[in-house]
Amino acid sequence: MPKKISSNKKNNKLLCWQIATIICAVLAVIGFALVAKFTIFSAESDNEETAFTELEKSIRDEYGSNDKYELELKFYKKGTTKDGKYFYAIINHGLVGVDGAWGTDVYFRSVIKNSEWKSWNVFNDAINLPVCSKLDKELVDFIENYSYIDEEYIFCE
Repeated sequence: MPKKISSNKKNNKLLCWQIATIICAVLAVIGFALVAKFTIFSAESDNEETAFTELEKSIRDEYGSNDKYELELKFYKKGTTKDGKYFYAIINHGLVGVDGAWGTDVYFRSVIKNSEWKSWNVFNDAINLPVCSKLDKELVDFIENYSYIDEEYIFCE
């Protein structure tokens, strides 16, 4: 005849299995939540390298190719704002070999994929400084909130 297990031992074994099942279920839910979070976040956000490569390509496409002159672009400064909301770039550009064909523009966009780059010309020469009243609200808000990036370039009058 089989040995009988006392009901106390049966209850203890059952309780252990229930606790183990609950712990495994909680860990599975946490794991799925983390995977979902990182999958969704990476689908919605760009990385800096991709964003700046696309910016450079769009600038070159915008100015087009010129058989006579080469467009020179230099990223003076680029990065992500401290709060992680925007990519920004300060770009010096000009036509190689043409005096006076240069300028400096500030670009920014949300880190969310496919966001549109906004920009304003900071210096074309010493006379043409950006005027706040001529910029749209989003540009002025960026200047007011992120001028810590570089006060020499992120400003308007």
